[in-house]
Amino acid sequence: MLAYSILNSGYLPEYRFYIDVTSASQHLTDLILFSAKPTSGGMVTYFVTDENIQAGVAARAANPNLKLIMSVGGGGRSDNFMVVASDAGKRQKFTATLGKMVAKYELDGLDMDWESPQTEHEMSVYVRLLNEIHVSFAETGKSLSVALHPGQSLGAHGYHAVDRVHLMTYDMMGASHADFTQVKNAVNNLIDAGCPRNKLVVGLPLYAREKDNPNNVKTYAEIADAMVELEGEEPLIERMDATFRSTSEWNGFPFDSQAVAQRKTQWAKNQGLLGVFFWELGQDKNEPHVSLVEAVMQVASGSRVIQNPEIDPRAASAARPEEPVSSLRERRRAEGKRGRYNQPVAAESSSGESRRQKRKRSKESSGNYEL
Repeated sequence: MLAYSILNSGYLPEYRFYIDVTSASQHLTDLILFSAKPTSGGMVTYFVTDENIQAGVAARAANPNLKLIMSVGGGGRSDNFMVVASDAGKRQKFTATLGKMVAKYELDGLDMDWESPQTEHEMSVYVRLLNEIHVSFAETGKSLSVALHPGQSLGAHGYHAVDRVHLMTYDMMGASHADFTQVKNAVNNLIDAGCPRNKLVVGLPLYAREKDNPNNVKTYAEIADAMVELEGEEPLIERMDATFRSTSEWNGFPFDSQAVAQRKTQWAKNQGLLGVFFWELGQDKNEPHVSLVEAVMQVASGSRVIQNPEIDPRAASAARPEEPVSSLRERRRAEGKRGRYNQPVAAESSSGESRRQKRKRSKESSGNYEL
């Protein structure tokens, strides 16, 4: 079994399950099913189907490295986070619902993706929700991750509640929506804001945006196909342009080539980060020696080392994880004893009052308050 030195994860949305999931995820450490969403009452609506989930289960059975994770939220699927996160009763119900979902489908973890808290209060109640999910996982050994856009930060107590932070380092402004310099800046800004290096996972896009028209998108697979002569019986890699692995732009579409993605992955390793992830798996060209996921796997597993002038051994040695990923269950057990540790979060809104608090407030207003 191939051992991975950092995570190599991939999201797979419900509209991409026409691909061979087992084959596409063979080089991953985590397959993240996208997605489910909270209802206004604290339940869950699924976009992935039971059939999709079973395809993920089959992929996990075929790949001993693979963990199966459910994403909750996402773009256009986050409208109920605020109403749930700001109400104590709904948070409790939502947390219990998530726990049942994890148990029912034998998932290995959850990925929370509220896109996006806009105010300090919204982020505060989001952190409260993450903390409560974290505590509910205390005895389970399940992982909890959160997806953030560059420029967002959970704060110290938010990072304490999660095991991983998926930083969506794509769709950024610039000549390339995932320019390496911007990626490094976004990572360093998040570390400066308090995110531990050993929890940070860097996003790699499997798609490109046209420089002159960013709304025009092509997948990595489409670019790979366009760069070769499609006729003939030879394997695709033998028909490709000789510069395919290293070129980073095609017809006005800057993209992460194999060389660029491997360089980012090596940099993440050198910086002591937890790993990388892809958005999204169905956009890869899943063919030997052509696949971007396969190319990144080589670096993530350590079977290939990219000689990179940006290597800083001091950063790597200073950023050794305070605790190995394998100690997750032990850490959770210890934290479960303490339960709800103190955290600087906003006071509950009146809609989030417990019944006891409401009765107490009612008595105070009627002059019948009991000590």
